[in-house]
Formats: sequence, C-alpha cells, structure tokens
Amino acid sequence: MGIIKEGFSYFTSPSLPTNFGALEKEVMETSKPYKILHDVASIEQIKENLPGQSGYLLLQVSEDKQSMYVAYCQVSKERRFQYHVTKIGLPEEKRSELQAMVERLAALKTSMQKTPITIQEDLEALERESELEVQDLLVALEKFFEPVTSAISSMLHPVLEDAEADEAGVPPASKQGGKPGGKDESKGKAPAKQPGKAPAKGGAGAPAEVAAFESNLPLTTGGVESVVIMVDQMFDTLPLEALSVFKRVAVVSRDFNLHLHLSRLKAVGHRADMHNNTGLAKDELRYIVDLPASESLQEQGGDFVKGEMQKMMPAAKWEGVLTHREHIPSDGEWQQQISQSSLFAYYSMTCLLHKFPSSLISDLSIFNKCRAMAIFDRMNSYKTLIDRNVLTSKHFSPDE
Repeated sequence: MGIIKEGFSYFTSPSLPTNFGALEKEVMETSKPYKILHDVASIEQIKENLPGQSGYLLLQVSEDKQSMYVAYCQVSKERRFQYHVTKIGLPEEKRSELQAMVERLAALKTSMQKTPITIQEDLEALERESELEVQDLLVALEKFFEPVTSAISSMLHPVLEDAEADEAGVPPASKQGGKPGGKDESKGKAPAKQPGKAPAKGGAGAPAEVAAFESNLPLTTGGVESVVIMVDQMFDTLPLEALSVFKRVAVVSRDFNLHLHLSRLKAVGHRADMHNNTGLAKDELRYIVDLPASESLQEQGGDFVKGEMQKMMPAAKWEGVLTHREHIPSDGEWQQQISQSSLFAYYSMTCLLHKFPSSLISDLSIFNKCRAMAIFDRMNSYKTLIDRNVLTSKHFSPDE
C-alpha cells in the first residue's frame, strides 16, 4: 500500500489517494490480523515485551520448500539476548523423510481413534502398539532435527563452571544469586540484591513488588524456564515438544507467531519488567462434556463433573454443560461458555471443530477472556458405546 501511495497513485488518478485513505481506514478498523500486527510493529517493541527467562524457536520452510530457516532467541533474567539463526537445506530425500513422519503420525492418530475396542485386552494391546510406534517416531524426529537441537542446546543447557551446581543440575543463580550459566560472583561480596528492575526514584517498594512475581519453576542451566515453539504448517503436527533438548525446560508451549504470542501476553496483563501475569481465575472455569447416549455413562459423567472435577483445584469453581439427547449446546452457548471462562475444558468423541467451527473460534480469540483450553476430543471407546452420529456432527462441513 505504501508503494502504491508514494510512487503510483498521485501520478495516475486524482481519486486514488482518497480511495487509498478509505481502504487504509477500513483495514485499521476492521482487520483483526492487522490490529494484532499493529499492536507490536517493530523488532525493538517485540524485544521490550518478551518475558525474561524465556526462549523462542521459529522453524519456517522457504516458499520453494528447498530450505528450512531456524531462528532461536533467548532472553535472560537480566534482559540479555542471545540468538542463533541459520538455514538448513531440505533436499528431496529430507523433504520426503519429513513428510513421511507427518503421515506416520496422522495414521497413528487415526488408528487410535478408529480401532474397534470390544474388551479391555483390545485397549491394552492398542496402547502397547501405539506406544512402540510413538517411540520409533521420536527416534526419527531426534535424528532429523539434530542440527537444530545441537545448536540451541548449548544456549539452553550451557556447561556450568561451578562444579557444585553442575552436580546438582541447577544453575548457580538458584543456589547463590550468581548469573545463570556463569561463575558465581557473589563469594566474598555483599549479598546480591533482589533480582529485578532497579527501583525508580522514590519507589522503594519496587523490588518487593517484583519479588512478589518471582517464579518457583525450575530453570535450565541457561536460566530459562519456558520455551515457545513456532512451527511451519508443513510439519506443525509433529511432537517437537518431546525432543530431548526440551526435557529439562519447565514449560514448553506452541504459538503461531510472536505477534500473536505478545497479543496473548497483553491480554493477561503481562509486563516484561515485572515478569508478572494475572493467571487463571479459579471461579471462572467452564466445561462442555459430550458423552455417548448411554444412561450409565450419563450418570457417571454427571457424578464426575459435579464431584471429581470440583476437587481438581482447591477452591476452584467449575460450571458448564453436560450434553444429552434433549440438550445439545447451541453456538451461543458455546460462545458464552468459552468467552466467560478463564479455563475451558472440552471432552467428547466428536472433534471440537465439528461442534464449534473454526470461524467462531477465530472471532472469540479477539474479545474473549479465556486464557487456556483443555481439549480431549475424538476419544475412542468400546464398540458397543459408539454412536456413529456423534463421530461427525451434522453441522460439520469439510469445506471449512
């Protein structure tokens, strides 16, 4: 748009600048992706808002599928940044290997979802076979992504110079207040100050305020407590979180891109200088549980949501819908349950997207206050309990 405006519009049609202005205004007011991108526009803004003690791994395949770009950024508690950027070739045999892993995992999921189970022994045999398949797949995954994991491993898990901390498997920072991944510099000196942002003038309470948000999550030797992975859609179904390089990372999560990730952080009130967020409200937990049409299962499901679910978190309050033949949640009920929850849980034999279309989920992502979803769908069950009508909703359209 900028190129059209500056180098083309003013020399062709007098009305084009006006039209451009109207289009620009419409995009700014109505485009949800543009709003997310506009909130954090520059690299410097992204850096300022990234939480400390975190890492970000981006794997992107080039448009011609000949290369994979790898970018890793790590932010220390002291707001120091480390980077690793490279390009890995994807010759035909590598692409075929990657695609084979994706297809292998998809076939395994289909088998788990659709293999008939008549007795308990069938279920146990299916689980054993699937576990062996998954382990074989993870071995292949480790081998394929070894150039990536070996490069970021030295940043996530640097060798400690402090022998005592090395034996204990924790960074010196968590033992004596030193810097992660380096020598302990506090011996023979005054006790280190409480980590965090230095207080401004007249703000004596600032260190205590920062300390209130100190995390008790275990750290890697590089001082990292969380890693966010952003993966190309060509292989985004692969379980990259299971790679051994992330085994000692306390929190490993996924997102589509950094802009959307920062938008989510903004929604939970995160401030990089405070390393804080408002968490999940325990009195705003919602669910939709969709069980097969069996009287015994409906009774067990009612006992579970009213009894066991309430005990999962102390002082938590769960509310929601247990479906049955006489009551199937409408789109409005779905939107209400999700948008008014801090955590939403869904359990069903039917795929979530067959019940609640992706277009409505996209709309909810902008204005709802839900911060996490636990989805257990396409659950396999005993053959006698399977109702084919619930496997694919009558409202589902493959075109979506």
